[in-house]
Amino acid sequence: MQQACFFWVSGLTRHYTRPPSSLLRAISELIGALIWPLIIIVVLFFYRDSVKNILANLEEISLPGGFAAKIRKEARRAANQAVTKEEQAEGPTAVEIEVAEKIGIAALDYDLEVVRMQLRQFAAEYERIRSIMPSGPERMRRIQAVVAKLRTLAVTARPLLAELSASRSVGERLAVVVMLQVRPEIDWISWLGEIGSQDMTFVGYQTSVALLTASRIFDNSKSQLQVKQAITKIKDALKKERRKHHRERVLDQIERELQRQESEQKAA
Repeated sequence: MQQACFFWVSGLTRHYTRPPSSLLRAISELIGALIWPLIIIVVLFFYRDSVKNILANLEEISLPGGFAAKIRKEARRAANQAVTKEEQAEGPTAVEIEVAEKIGIAALDYDLEVVRMQLRQFAAEYERIRSIMPSGPERMRRIQAVVAKLRTLAVTARPLLAELSASRSVGERLAVVVMLQVRPEIDWISWLGEIGSQDMTFVGYQTSVALLTASRIFDNSKSQLQVKQAITKIKDALKKERRKHHRERVLDQIERELQRQESEQKAA
């Protein structure tokens, strides 16, 4: 009797301690499914710094919205430089021009609508800053950052000049002005004079900066005459104001530049 009980207990133990083949198979499949993800996680953990640097240096992400991400990345770089400078430059910096050319080349393979949407975001950011922040150094610092962002689209958004210049959005008109700072055009000098004489705000100031850039690039008699007419119109408008404007210093720079060119032409 005791011997029979022993064999019965032993069989029962073997029955409950030996895993069925289906369970072993399931465990094996689970391990197989998890092993590669675990290996990838371990590799990423130990090489996380290298992976981070690679991703940070990617010029473009090959995914929907990748070009917009590139624009934002380059715009942030230009904006960061703009707000960290001790002194604001009169016109676009070398970095802003470099970024604008770089994005312009990359944009050849993309829909202009992506550029339009990004530019409108920057324009709306300018309008939002002016509406919610009080005047002062901090607001000006933020606005200069937006101007730097807009300049990065100066080449890419060139086909939008006419559309943006007719817009009722102040931010979009600012976009046209700063685009003309990066790449001046003779045909737009009169427009700059018109906007500069009507707008006594930051946008008007930037038109004078755009005219300064144009005066340095175009040195023929036709362009000189157009720049003279533009700054005359702006100065006449400023005379009606009861306060001094920072742009008067820029207008004086333009006049000195034109005088220098005329002297060189006479000497030649």
